[in-house]
Amino acid sequence: MEYHTKYDETNGGTRYVFDLFYQMMSNSKIKSNLVACPGKDVDRYIRYASTVCRAYKARAYFFENAEDHLKIIKEKLKKSKHPDTYRVRVRQGDVITHESFGGPKVARIEDLGLGIGIRGMLYQAMTRLYRQSRAVAANSKWNAFKVQILDSCTRGVPPEEWYQLYKQYLSIIGLEIFTVNGIDVEKKPHLFAKFSYGTKVFTYNEGSRGKCSVYRHDVELYPHKYEKAKLHLYSCINGSSMLQSMLVYK
Repeated sequence: MEYHTKYDETNGGTRYVFDLFYQMMSNSKIKSNLVACPGKDVDRYIRYASTVCRAYKARAYFFENAEDHLKIIKEKLKKSKHPDTYRVRVRQGDVITHESFGGPKVARIEDLGLGIGIRGMLYQAMTRLYRQSRAVAANSKWNAFKVQILDSCTRGVPPEEWYQLYKQYLSIIGLEIFTVNGIDVEKKPHLFAKFSYGTKVFTYNEGSRGKCSVYRHDVELYPHKYEKAKLHLYSCINGSSMLQSMLVYK
């Protein structure tokens, strides 16, 4: 089954985490174009776009491959009474290669919340992160903060592999993980499983599973060349076990 057919846009855990991510960006006054794959949850993403696409020329580009969801996105956008709908551009195509489908060559905010398997998600995100980080050389305005948001399924993938995948991902821009949840997992590999244990921050109902929780995983990075770089990492259940992250770097 394709992920887009089983994703629950009303899932309380996913909404909590993404609301938090966009609120963080709003509070930091980040202003930029946004590239995202909202699925059917268009109203929520229009609201997100209004919090970050605040510069005069900033626009939000919504991508969708599935014909049925593309139709839903266009219909909801047409019916929306939100004052910032004029900022939204809808494109049919792959958000990972969005520049090939009428998107910007590169965007300072990339929301790649596809919800696919963590292996596929992280490897695709590495290419996008490389392109995004290199854009600073071509345009001075890119010296400002850049953001990449990921949402991936971890079912069947052990915590030690989560760590290794994120280690590879961060190495693309020269970042290194020092600790996760206060644990130096390089020095204490027997504690790898605790990578999946974090601080409970929110509880919600998830279908037949009943009560589920959102967990925050505190990631400490080594000193690095990127000023104020931060990886915000959360996990929850949305049909399956999910790991969501927001990388902010300058």
